[in-house]
Amino acid sequence: MFITDLKAVQSLPSPALGLLPAVHDAEVDEITTPPAAWNPQADAGKVFENATGQPLVIPEFAGWPSLRLRPGQLFASDGRCYYEVTRHGSTASYYPSHFERTLFTLHITPQMLPLGARLRFERAFCFRLFNNVSNAVWRVIWEAGVRTSVTGPAIGPNLEGFTWLAPLLDQEVVLTDIESWHGLGVVISNGRNGFEAVQLLYDRTLGSPEGSLPAAPDFALRCRLSLFDTEDSVSDPRGYAAYCALDIKKLPKK
Repeated sequence: MFITDLKAVQSLPSPALGLLPAVHDAEVDEITTPPAAWNPQADAGKVFENATGQPLVIPEFAGWPSLRLRPGQLFASDGRCYYEVTRHGSTASYYPSHFERTLFTLHITPQMLPLGARLRFERAFCFRLFNNVSNAVWRVIWEAGVRTSVTGPAIGPNLEGFTWLAPLLDQEVVLTDIESWHGLGVVISNGRNGFEAVQLLYDRTLGSPEGSLPAAPDFALRCRLSLFDTEDSVSDPRGYAAYCALDIKKLPKK
């Protein structure tokens, strides 16, 4: 559903779907043969890799549809069900892929950010949980990506992809049953000493972390939500996580 107001959301399905927690596992188990029977309770807290060499179908659970995983994809169990997870860097923490969201991606050309120019990107984020029995956390992450292309004597212009750098901004937000607003963004400047950036955190500005800026004005900037987790003390977390990312002018006045 498309949400523009978190004071009330109509027609939420009942009972609420399960919110999915992070799983922390030092060793990933390979699944080489599809299980004859799934037992999420016995596999609670474990992370698995689809090593069957073919798609693997994970069964549905309480409103969550069945999931078809490609070879090499990761999934975990929280004791109730299995779900796809994404590893956070080189840590032993794996977060539910269902709650990974790319809000927008913008490509910056040399003409958009010439020497002496400055670009400001800022949004008013609002978060809230509905019908929940657990609080949750989400992270708002802004990051720059260096463009890569395949080169060769017989190859024309192309886009191979982007190599994403260390986050320009990484802000954790705690979600409860009360809506909360967060003014977050970045400012990127092209100066004589190269690119500079500052984080826009509520009413403060902070310098950007080391290794978060590209060397040339041909890069992408994206904003995403990541690293969703629920309270460890709640064994059956349920509810709905809602968010808006609006024009900064929508941020409520103090």
